[in-house]
Amino acid sequence: MQQLHSLLSHAQASVPYYQRKISHDLFDPLFGLTLETWRKIPILRRADIQDNAADLLSRNIPASHCPLTGFHDFRDIAPIRQYQLVQKSLERIEVRYVVDRPLTPEEEEKLRAVIQNALGHPFELSFHYFDELTKTSGGKFEEFISEVAA
Repeated sequence: MQQLHSLLSHAQASVPYYQRKISHDLFDPLFGLTLETWRKIPILRRADIQDNAADLLSRNIPASHCPLTGFHDFRDIAPIRQYQLVQKSLERIEVRYVVDRPLTPEEEEKLRAVIQNALGHPFELSFHYFDELTKTSGGKFEEFISEVAA
């Protein structure tokens, strides 16, 4: 129940859709979450997602969780369908691509510049090409993975 309380507190504090739907009369994060209260929380339906997609995104995502790597510029440079960055060390990142055709050396250099500029550091980048990038065991795809020991 504690995990549900944390999730609901986060949603109410930072997701516009839930800020509108969950009043403090229904759920106050300062108090515990009961099963009775949980049952009163509105169920998210397909139409809700379709009608409120932008308001279902959290407005409070720490920058450390989501590095901006300039992907919006990638397709202007080369025919990239999917990418993934894997930080292997404090100075080295492996860039994994799924592409429509092999990239030229010029395209790789432009991509290198975009990524290093977006990350704000001259990381050593190595490019690797795949037919498909794997998803997590939960079926999700991660664009940035850190393999650096904490």
